[in-house]
Amino acid sequence: MLAKAGPKVQLALSTPCFDFWLLLHHKDHRAPFQTAGHVEKALKSAVRGWTKGSTRFGDFQDGIEVACQRAKAIDSDGNDDMRNPSSSAWKLVESIRASAGE
Repeated sequence: MLAKAGPKVQLALSTPCFDFWLLLHHKDHRAPFQTAGHVEKALKSAVRGWTKGSTRFGDFQDGIEVACQRAKAIDSDGNDDMRNPSSSAWKLVESIRASAGE
């Protein structure tokens, strides 16, 4: 007996960390980061008052489209998960938009 295949699971990854995806909402950055801490420092510089524990959607919502464009410019297929820096979160955004009929 064959089991039915479940829903296809895909990951939205950001290298070196998720904070890079957030940074792309405010700044185009293509140079590699030495550590995730360096991404955090760059994000704190770009978003006044940002801390890991106080991420507010309102600080990033206006930059979603430009973040997608910037992430695609770095890795247009969204498949080079180990590229530093990179983010395939744009694929998640597009998937959500397609499901919502946008």
